[in-house]
Amino acid sequence: MNKEDYEILVRLTGPQGFSSETPKLLESFSRSFGWRPSYRIDDPASASFVNAHVMMEHGLQDAAVISFLRGSRFSDLSMENVKYLATVSYNNLVDWNIIVQNDEINIIYNRSTRLFPETRLLNIDNFEALKYDHFLRAISKRPNPNISALDDALIERISFWKRNISLKMGRVVDNRVLSNFFNTIFFIRSVEDYRRANGMAVESNLLEKAASSVSTGSTVKDVFMAAIAKLQGITAPDYLYDETLLSDLDAFPIMDALELFKDFYGNKLYKYDFSLIGKHALGKIYEKYVANLRVIETKMPTLFPMPPTEVANRELGAVYTPQYIANFFSRVLIDSHAPSDLPGLVTVDHACGSGIFPRSFLENANYTFNSLSNGLTPIAFENSWAIDIDYSATQATRLSLALLHLSINGSFPPTLNVINEDALDILNKMPDLRDTFDAVMSNPPYIPVEELGTEEKDKVVSALDNFYGGRQESYLAFMNIALRLLKPGGQAFFVVPHAFLLNENANLLRNHISEDFTIRYLIDLTKIKVFENVSTYVILLIIQKAKPTVEHSLIYAQVRDFPGHALEAILDGFEITDPNYSIYRVLQNQFKNSQWKPIPSSLYVIQAKIEQNSPLKNHITPKQGFNTGDDEVFIRLEKAVPASERVLYMKYMPDKKITRFVLPESTGELVFYPYLDEKEITFDSVSKYKNTYLHLSAQRENRLQKSRVNESNWWKPERPRQPKDIRVPKIVAPHLLLSPRFALDLSGEYAVKRSIYFIIKDRKKFDHEQEVRLLKFYCGIMNSEVFMWQLERNSQKYGSGYSLIEQKTLTDVYVPNIDNSDVILVDSMIKEIDQVIATGKESWDNRRNIDQLALLLYGLSSGDLDTLRGPSAY
Repeated sequence: MNKEDYEILVRLTGPQGFSSETPKLLESFSRSFGWRPSYRIDDPASASFVNAHVMMEHGLQDAAVISFLRGSRFSDLSMENVKYLATVSYNNLVDWNIIVQNDEINIIYNRSTRLFPETRLLNIDNFEALKYDHFLRAISKRPNPNISALDDALIERISFWKRNISLKMGRVVDNRVLSNFFNTIFFIRSVEDYRRANGMAVESNLLEKAASSVSTGSTVKDVFMAAIAKLQGITAPDYLYDETLLSDLDAFPIMDALELFKDFYGNKLYKYDFSLIGKHALGKIYEKYVANLRVIETKMPTLFPMPPTEVANRELGAVYTPQYIANFFSRVLIDSHAPSDLPGLVTVDHACGSGIFPRSFLENANYTFNSLSNGLTPIAFENSWAIDIDYSATQATRLSLALLHLSINGSFPPTLNVINEDALDILNKMPDLRDTFDAVMSNPPYIPVEELGTEEKDKVVSALDNFYGGRQESYLAFMNIALRLLKPGGQAFFVVPHAFLLNENANLLRNHISEDFTIRYLIDLTKIKVFENVSTYVILLIIQKAKPTVEHSLIYAQVRDFPGHALEAILDGFEITDPNYSIYRVLQNQFKNSQWKPIPSSLYVIQAKIEQNSPLKNHITPKQGFNTGDDEVFIRLEKAVPASERVLYMKYMPDKKITRFVLPESTGELVFYPYLDEKEITFDSVSKYKNTYLHLSAQRENRLQKSRVNESNWWKPERPRQPKDIRVPKIVAPHLLLSPRFALDLSGEYAVKRSIYFIIKDRKKFDHEQEVRLLKFYCGIMNSEVFMWQLERNSQKYGSGYSLIEQKTLTDVYVPNIDNSDVILVDSMIKEIDQVIATGKESWDNRRNIDQLALLLYGLSSGDLDTLRGPSAY
């Protein structure tokens, strides 16, 4: 710690209070100790004992509020003062408050009712406790929380009251009415707390008092109007709430409304301060806004009527985008422009949800712009467009942006360009928007077209223009609309499924982007669960509407953990490989191929060596496993089927029971297989097998209720596969792989469901012994690290890094040609496989030897394998 840093700390914790030099001192403090300030929290209520509060982020996520005491010591603070400081961080939706004096820091965890600080001493020779890495160590020992996070607490109460309002009203209340109702509460509470924080006159607990004082027969709308009338000096714009929709709740009892309002003033430890509650809460609460209410019918008698339940609205595709992604996009855009240009940038999110992208951009831009001016003007807000088909989404966005404007400028913006329209149709209704925007930020809905209505399907096809082939998906249509909204030189920021890089239906759009746009960033987040309760795994893609130069390179990153830290490292310009993430540059000319599978330069030579081998399809034919169409009928417990009738069945092999090389003798399950002696049987012939006949007959009526089932096929599986394709020696594998799990079924007695299995190409050319030898050899190759590396490069990604194995996955996978390989190496590989089969399991020696033999057969070196295994490899 140098003398200058110590002087900064002394001045920040002196008795002088906030001054004109404080913002610069805070920036210097942040640089010295490795923090990145998100924004300064102006809080007049604590000005008597705190010089400044700063929201500090680490890894693009808000991490802690740092409070610099005003010439006082933590030990001198009253318990009320300490609780108030914890309230500041709690209301800013972070769990930690770091309270700093010139010779000591105290770290408080605000999610526990026991606010015991962790104390660390400081001196001129040791200021390590102020650095973010010390903070990370401290939070790893957090106590168990016994208070819900603020956003979770509000979500729970909104969910409760949504259902109970409908119960009290005796009907399911429309989402538009409910979202308007809660938006009005948020609006009033925010203005109420804003006035209080800025020393303006305002009654405490305004909504509660308004509900208690209205006359008999008054409605909820009357309560709101009475409360708004008491917000003197604040003109409420009519776009924030709809009086007509409020009238739809006239029958909601005022006494119940009073209890509801109490839930928006605090919990058992903290008072809520809506002047501080920001983007996170509104974003997560928005997901509750768009959840539909539905009454679940029950045949059981109930004493009281059942409240409706919440059901996710899949047609809207609404999910909460994490703040670290919104911050990353915002910072990339801001870093691309001079600070003085920021207010004039015209941006749009055409699937805005709760408005997290425009809000984050404006917040980050305001922080940058503040060094030149007093804050962003209403023009900057007017230039931030947002579009969504869902009314609740646009209302949440209007509220979020309006409250941000209030906090910056002390007033509401006169207009906001937040449009309640279907973005897929926006260029037909507003053609002047084409080629208009400096930036489009979007996390579009990922909805397969078959889940949409006819009108929406037509819009998707129209919006895709000519840029689709095969299965249409809504996110591709949103991407194409974004490209048309951009002006030349503008940038598009996308959160899209990993499938975009590989799937055939995105091929034309990928080609358009690679030829006509400069790709700036491609971030692979497939090993991160970005969205709660959603199984889609995503990439971040940032492109610019300008043709790429021949030598252009882009930032490509693979993130395995700590996504916020990885994105921050990208912003800081690092090229790095470590166990958590890898960041490197790749040339855009790699993206000219039909699929986008970039690799770093360190792997070019290895990839070329692998491709000197033979395509897998020249030796092995992949096949799709069976599909019964009704597993409950056709997959049975083995013990339920008499031994004499098992000729009508195959052993069923579930994915989870497939292990490397050797399959279990039995899984305890059989699948009905309507073939005998390689010929399809009739239902009449099943009558000879009493148990099976009775089992199937009992299912006849239920089966006939299903689509595509009729009198001729009700008794048999939908796609059982021909005996020549499945009752043969083969290699089987699970549908999803994290590591190689290919197994031999040399007797051809197992059946897999939907998963890919493999048979020898042109197998009739070989006798049984030759066929078995080939299967053993290729099973060894397929269980090697080199083969798995190729599979992962070609596969769609699922949770925790799993790869989806499909026939198209295997198109560009290479294997050694057994006919051209060293006989000694081939025999050694087969010997290892025989040893595994004989012992029934693979030892570590077997695994090591198989990998080494595969390496030599591929023509690779041990150094090549080390490179593939490295953190930058797949």
